[in-house]
Amino acid sequence: MINTERSSSKNVIAEGGLWGVERPENATVRRFQRDESGQRQDRKAPHYRLRNMTGLYLTRGKEILLLFREGSRVVNHLWVPSAGGHFEPPELNDPEACVLRELKEELSLSREDLVDPALRYIGFRLVDGEIRQNYYYFASLRPGSGDHLISAEGRCRWVPLTDLASYEMPLTARYVLDHYVRIGRYTQDLYTAVSDGETYQFTPLREK
Repeated sequence: MINTERSSSKNVIAEGGLWGVERPENATVRRFQRDESGQRQDRKAPHYRLRNMTGLYLTRGKEILLLFREGSRVVNHLWVPSAGGHFEPPELNDPEACVLRELKEELSLSREDLVDPALRYIGFRLVDGEIRQNYYYFASLRPGSGDHLISAEGRCRWVPLTDLASYEMPLTARYVLDHYVRIGRYTQDLYTAVSDGETYQFTPLREK
């Protein structure tokens, strides 16, 4: 049951348990907590940090190029996209610029080596107070471009789509690749992949 205390200037609504909501007139909602003695303590909104990253998966028929990354400060000793990394300040509004720079630095490839590069997934995950946003691109290689690829970040391997489940990956990447194999490779949609802490929800992102 919700009880309401009224005064000349505000309403206080107790929502059960220790948490309540104070609704001052003509103001936004503020949350508060009561300690064991019943004294009210304001509840502070959490402070979130942002981490923006890109990843590019290169495809070749029914294979995809994975990288076993070594020496990374965020993702280490896991199989990750063919190339990718963190945004530089000038790239914050241009994930494609970021992923093409990483492609050049890590695999010595350029935009001209790619066929139909496209942003296909944007992943969102909350980790230790940090909102991680991952922009995943997919592209195939022009003939001859991927014959002898060597990465500056680890070991590359062409992996059949049917074998991806046996490779250890970051959580978001695993869900994205699973969705891509089952659904995404048959569409042209851009998807959001949002983690609720247990699984991921995929939704096509479309203009009105």
